[in-house]
Amino acid sequence: MLKDENEINYSPEKLKEMIAACVGAEKVPKQVFIHTDTSDFYRIDYDAVVVLGGRPYLVRNNEREGRFGIEEQQKYWVKRARDLTDGSTKILKLTFLERFQANVGGLSFECYRSPQKEARILEMVDGNLNFMQGHAVRDSAGNIIRIIEYITGKTFADFILELGSSHEDYFYNYFPAVLDEYIELVKAIQFRSGFAENAINAVAALQDRPSVAECILSRLTELKCSTVVVGRRGITRKEEFLFGSTSCKILREAKDCSIWVIQ
Repeated sequence: MLKDENEINYSPEKLKEMIAACVGAEKVPKQVFIHTDTSDFYRIDYDAVVVLGGRPYLVRNNEREGRFGIEEQQKYWVKRARDLTDGSTKILKLTFLERFQANVGGLSFECYRSPQKEARILEMVDGNLNFMQGHAVRDSAGNIIRIIEYITGKTFADFILELGSSHEDYFYNYFPAVLDEYIELVKAIQFRSGFAENAINAVAALQDRPSVAECILSRLTELKCSTVVVGRRGITRKEEFLFGSTSCKILREAKDCSIWVIQ
């Protein structure tokens, strides 16, 4: 259920007191800009206060993409903020109804953002720590805003990169524990999608082949898969031209199955 409580019950003086308690008196802005309508998210900048669900949030910065080789690109509709009622850090995902074309190999398909879908997912996975946690509210203009709990620390991928002194060391001494952790993440898909307990299996295959794509194509034939889901890594067009793309090779050579490429 979306919360819709956006009356401003805080005076500028009271907000300054709350900001001082949260980030320090020396960082209190001279003028507090208060927003309840987030439609023009470009206007909501550093030190602005956004009131959502009756709670004031102090904006600290715009988040950045962090993937696909464009780490410096700001996401102006995603704000990192401090909840002035308890000091906790939150991610505010404002409504951005973006539609764009994605191209993988010779395929072109449309992608779009759905605040309604994200709000439903947050409600569905509430309390399951294999998923991000948060809730959705509406601002004064009716936009659906997702308020996400901020997670500190390294990503799972960055953590893995530091394991082992060699590929062999990693595979034999660290990978079993990593796989156990990954299985828990896969079970989260089972939870959300309603798969039966025995419908998901994790298999680790060690093969001597020229590329990852060759390994996947080999297993695809052995297992007679009907669907393959593969991620499109954040490589540049130059790298894709020089070395080839795992997803593109699978798209070209896989037979008798559906291919889902996740970007």
